[in-house]
Amino acid sequence: MQSPQVIATRTLMMLIVVSGLVAGNLGCSIILQDTDASRQVMRNWLVLRPIPVSAPGDQTPDETAQKAAFARDWLASESGETGIQPRSGLKLDIDGRCLKWKTLRSKSDVVDLQDPRHPVEYAVAYAWAEIDQPEERKAFLGIGSDDAVKVWLNGRLVHENWAGRGVRLDDDLVPVELEPGKNRLLLKVQNGVGAWGLACRLMSEDEGKAVQAINGHIQATAIGDEAGIRAGCYAATEEESRRVEAAAALHASIAGLRRAFDDAYGRDRLVRLGFRCITPGLKLPPCPNFRMNGNRASLSPRGWSEIPLIKVDDEWKEFVTPWPETISHAAAHGVRLLPLETMLANTQAMSQVLGGLASEVRAGRYLSAADAYGVLNARLHGLASITAPMMLARSVDLTRPSTRPAACPVPIIELRGDAVAIGKSYGSQQRDEIRLLKRDYLDRLIAPYDSWFTFGLGRQIVLARAAQFKPLIRPEHLEEIRAASGAAGIGFREGLLAQCFLDMQSGFACSTIALPASASSDGVARFGRNLDFPSLGILDHHSILLVVHPNDRYAFASITWPGLAGVLSGMNEHGLTVACMEVRRPSRKPDAMPYMLLYRTVLERCRTVNEAVVLLETTPRQTANNLMLMDASGDRALAEITPEKVTVRRAPDTAALVSTNHHRTGDLDTPGRCNRFDYLHDAARRQFGRLSEADVEEMLSGASQGNMTLQSMIFEPSNRVLYLAVGAGAPNHGFARIDLKPYFR
Repeated sequence: MQSPQVIATRTLMMLIVVSGLVAGNLGCSIILQDTDASRQVMRNWLVLRPIPVSAPGDQTPDETAQKAAFARDWLASESGETGIQPRSGLKLDIDGRCLKWKTLRSKSDVVDLQDPRHPVEYAVAYAWAEIDQPEERKAFLGIGSDDAVKVWLNGRLVHENWAGRGVRLDDDLVPVELEPGKNRLLLKVQNGVGAWGLACRLMSEDEGKAVQAINGHIQATAIGDEAGIRAGCYAATEEESRRVEAAAALHASIAGLRRAFDDAYGRDRLVRLGFRCITPGLKLPPCPNFRMNGNRASLSPRGWSEIPLIKVDDEWKEFVTPWPETISHAAAHGVRLLPLETMLANTQAMSQVLGGLASEVRAGRYLSAADAYGVLNARLHGLASITAPMMLARSVDLTRPSTRPAACPVPIIELRGDAVAIGKSYGSQQRDEIRLLKRDYLDRLIAPYDSWFTFGLGRQIVLARAAQFKPLIRPEHLEEIRAASGAAGIGFREGLLAQCFLDMQSGFACSTIALPASASSDGVARFGRNLDFPSLGILDHHSILLVVHPNDRYAFASITWPGLAGVLSGMNEHGLTVACMEVRRPSRKPDAMPYMLLYRTVLERCRTVNEAVVLLETTPRQTANNLMLMDASGDRALAEITPEKVTVRRAPDTAALVSTNHHRTGDLDTPGRCNRFDYLHDAARRQFGRLSEADVEEMLSGASQGNMTLQSMIFEPSNRVLYLAVGAGAPNHGFARIDLKPYFR
């Protein structure tokens, strides 16, 4: 039976370290071997199986029957569970079935007790081994079982656990006293349904106590037991004691928030939404590397940070590393931590954020778990699902007030004339930026294609595929791309690739919300949009606002990056506004113009949502996408686009129109497919009729995806106004108000 996987995270209070136990000669008639002997995993056993757990009338045994089988001594005919000393080939008659002890040598840490040819359910198995010890000593056994287990050492029952679970080493830590010479070890493992197995390793007394202590510390952290957290730490200075106090208070707030979500929305709802908190029942990963030197030690569990330990009064505690040393260690790994006093104030602020939200959840303020979680994400700078709470408190200053930029945060590039004039002006004005993004971004995206499989020709293959779009692109756009590429000093094929690389591979996950005038407190319809895209450490620094006045077509403004001629987000002079979101789609050979150029065509040739829908329906489409539309009248629509058709989705004037990265056809309300969608939907419903521009900013912050959100914007089509925030974690940088009317003249 597979146990549910518990979601965990690193915290300040848990930076773990460990060392291996020196291997002895483990075994007598059974030689216990392991490729990593220091881990002392016992892989070789004598086993007796399967002993069926029966029920009257051959029915599935209920829990009473299963527990009776667990209590029964099935070895009574051969000295019993306390006295058995089997050998390979020894036969036993059990309820008319002849079973034989057989040697089982496992190739992995988990000893599989199922016979793949004849799997069984509701059965008992025994596993026996000898441990040879030169002298008396105390030790621990790290036991895992699927499902229930009993353990005898030298005829004495030392452990039992009636459990339904999957096998995991070290799930049960069993203190034992080993005698000089041979020690007889017997395990009884009872299966319910599904998988069936055991795992067992021997560890020193110090390692066992250290793992036990840290597991206890983890549980104290999970439930927010401040006294237990403090007791599990050793702080050598007053500064470190303050850190422990602040961390204990934060973990209490985390646990309180988790319980509030559990009570309001169902068990583990906060964790399932993506919050990286420690949950009850979490333990160290099995077989952490344990190193000991005097009264100091360390645990290094796989996938976790090192945990330093110190032995105080014969008890192991986590040693709190001095803050300057912690900062230096983090810097060596490219992580910047806050100064001590800032970090302590930040930790307190974060405790208040979590505690405040927990109170609001208990008061029933939010419509759903997604609604509450979006608010939490906004208050944590879009990092609720990305950065563990303690690391967030240590590295992101939540106390710094957000301010609105006094001016547009990006260069505004104005282009006028025919296609050639626009292209030349674009390429010359943005020459350095275009070349930089081509070299440091586009070329890095292409690089994986240059593998041994393509004989180093991947780049040429990608460029050749891009060239196949050439006859599908409108002549005026093709002329502009050619002129811009020449003026920027890059090849035409590279310039062409920049327009269609998103059609060749999907890369971003965005969110939009279109709100009618009736949603606001001031009667203004608004269109909010987050653009989430992998930056590679480049794109977040290079956004531009491109204002284009093409001859004989409508002027438009596009929030974009240098070198892109198409549109991802933009508004034209008539107030028609568009923003696209990618959806899952199969790869498709070029058959229509790249979608960014299609959406530019919408802005160049349409004034209203209805005109845009007609153009989309009557123009060949290359790529499946979602395109949100709003015009100056406040009309809204979501075009769910595929190469085969365009499905138009609308919302009544009493509701928001929301889209993320799924086609929903007529389904506006069913939750569970995307947390961002659910949050925007419920947050808008909760505040409908009272939403200000600042409220929409907060909603975009709640839907942001940390540093992946590179552009965040709010359009007011009726006013031709744009509120724009850019950079990694864009909403946290503040929204600048930009009146586009002067640029459209």
